[in-house]
Amino acid sequence: MPLSLNQFKIHNKLILILFIQFIIISINFISVDSISSLKWVVSYILLVIILKNVDLISPLAWLMTIWNIIFINAYSGIIIYHSPIDYSALLYLSLTLFVFAIGYFLPFNDKNKHVPLSFKIKLSNKESIITIILAYMGIIGGIFIFIDIIILSGGNINNLSALRLLIGTREVSIFGQLAAILLSGSFFSLVVLLIFKFKNQIILILSVVGLATGSIVSAGRQNIFQIFLVITMVLLIKFKYHIKTKLSPGIKIIGFSLIGIIIVYLIVLSATRDVTSMDKNKMVGYTKTNNLSYSDDFSNLMNKLPIEASNFIADFTFYFSEEIIVYSDAYRYKTYPIINIDFLQFFPFFERQLHKLGLRKNTLELRMNKLWEKHYETSVFNSAWGTSMLTLLKCFGYLGGILIVFLHGLFSRYIYSSFLRKPELSTILALIVNNIILFYTAITPVTQEISFMFFVFISFYFFFRKKVNFGNKEDQLYKDSIQISS
Repeated sequence: MPLSLNQFKIHNKLILILFIQFIIISINFISVDSISSLKWVVSYILLVIILKNVDLISPLAWLMTIWNIIFINAYSGIIIYHSPIDYSALLYLSLTLFVFAIGYFLPFNDKNKHVPLSFKIKLSNKESIITIILAYMGIIGGIFIFIDIIILSGGNINNLSALRLLIGTREVSIFGQLAAILLSGSFFSLVVLLIFKFKNQIILILSVVGLATGSIVSAGRQNIFQIFLVITMVLLIKFKYHIKTKLSPGIKIIGFSLIGIIIVYLIVLSATRDVTSMDKNKMVGYTKTNNLSYSDDFSNLMNKLPIEASNFIADFTFYFSEEIIVYSDAYRYKTYPIINIDFLQFFPFFERQLHKLGLRKNTLELRMNKLWEKHYETSVFNSAWGTSMLTLLKCFGYLGGILIVFLHGLFSRYIYSSFLRKPELSTILALIVNNIILFYTAITPVTQEISFMFFVFISFYFFFRKKVNFGNKEDQLYKDSIQISS
């Protein structure tokens, strides 16, 4: 049966993407340290070309992006990890990505591409009420985390290194425990603020400020990074559907001020947190505390940059590369079960609650203590995460992990198709959280962050409660909608 024009275009794009991906892999496995910086730059240029040929809001695009970043930073040669490549670990990783793609493309139906679309930007009365409740949760959460860290624990935001040390050693009060849950409402508020029509915008932005406050007083980067990822997804959706959100001048001033504060905060945090060298050079610090070194040409390039820029790139290249090295080392030294069922390791919050009740001994804290005791000779465990792959293997085993990844591919396609059919609050939330979950597969399970974990629960509750009906043509038409072309 001959291909339609649209199918022919998709087929050609897929071949182009696979060809470029093959080039990226080949370039980075060629060991020529003298041109490592050139390999690094060229690989990112090729990655941009790939992304120009995919839908940037699709789950597959987010999965491809982060794993390419990890791979390029780890194997281009700019960072020389003194650990041999475990090809069996990389083979299993490649197999999981391939199986995800099989699940993702299995239910593919080209006819969905021709369905007229509309975008519902007005919330229902019930959605508005829930939005207000969740926004106030975020505001209260921001106040509670400030009370817990600054007032009760005596934290000082002028010393981020000491503040971060305090976070790991203090006894968390009831305010801190509740804040982690309540701040989930801030992510919800952020999505509504940037996309939907909502009268009381000041409540929404105050809720987002509460979340930013929590990150600043805890000297942490994860919540700020998750805010960045949510905003990125929202902007990509707005660009795709040409959505213009009307914000009052006051809200715009507060919003831009908040963005400026976050940017300055990240720069200051990168320059002051966890630096072990006297000259404040992050590359020197990472070299001293981990089993790695930097190529000469990359070091020379970084020396020509301002120290702030050099430190930012050092953070970026290390924190988005070491995961695959740690995964490879752990895969080499540890044998995992063929099939296992222990999904609670993806949810440390619930593990701790069961531990308090005496119902579970295995917690994240216990596993981390054992990890630090091992001191694998070739590893970078001094500052490491290890990808979600390790958690997947621990929870479900080799074959079980493959099955879970396949099902996640199916589920991701279902969410994406639901959004394309009916872009509204429920499908937007599901698409955003699922894409970020996929992004974090290369880092660490995002559900280890309590606030975002509860945001995931809220988003999927909305999604499944709506029960998108693909066969109902009326679902494609909305009052108070922006009509868009397919």
